[in-house]
Amino acid sequence: MGREDFSVDLAGHTLEYIDDVHIYLVDGIQVPSVTQVVGAMFEDKYKDIPADVLKRAADAGTELHKSIEDFVNEGIESDNREFKHFKFLMNQFSFAPLRSEIPVIVFFGGNPYCAGRFDLLIQGEYGQGVGIADIKRTSVLDKKYLYYQLNMYAEGYKQCYGGEISFLKGIHIREDIRHYVSIPMDSRATFDAIRAYETKKIKNKQTRLKNRQETKKELEEV
Repeated sequence: MGREDFSVDLAGHTLEYIDDVHIYLVDGIQVPSVTQVVGAMFEDKYKDIPADVLKRAADAGTELHKSIEDFVNEGIESDNREFKHFKFLMNQFSFAPLRSEIPVIVFFGGNPYCAGRFDLLIQGEYGQGVGIADIKRTSVLDKKYLYYQLNMYAEGYKQCYGGEISFLKGIHIREDIRHYVSIPMDSRATFDAIRAYETKKIKNKQTRLKNRQETKKELEEV
């Protein structure tokens, strides 16, 4: 399941993704993505980076993800140097990809709250069980961000598929970088991320209301 429109029945609900506008719908109702929810806890790290630099990085990231997805789903091996880093990490740490681009709905209070897709479901080395891995091609690996993101995916996976996740990993690949990083599991992370997102929504609403009131007052004084 690549980055294109899709519709899938999941945990008694219909999850849809519309790629042109990058939105998720659950039973026809728009919900935030896991990325949006987690992002509320962080400043925009890329706001000062030129658009052309971001575009090149995004294209390289897409190429890497596509090569790994083709390998997992079709057994096709790429000549991409960064894909070879992925194969090296597979052999070095004895993990095996089981599925790629797995959709999840994260429920809160019994209701669908947000949705997303994580990169890989992997089988760990002997006795380690099944885990979730996310592929990052950033210049610096943000472990704190991954902590919230992967724990939310783990919660969503458990809620949607009933399976247990035994570990979380960040796969950091970029040019000469190739790291396989453990991320702590914590059931509180999902609640903390949702609380931060709700708090930000309230603040944004208050800011918009204040701006409208100030605009109205200025117009009345004209």
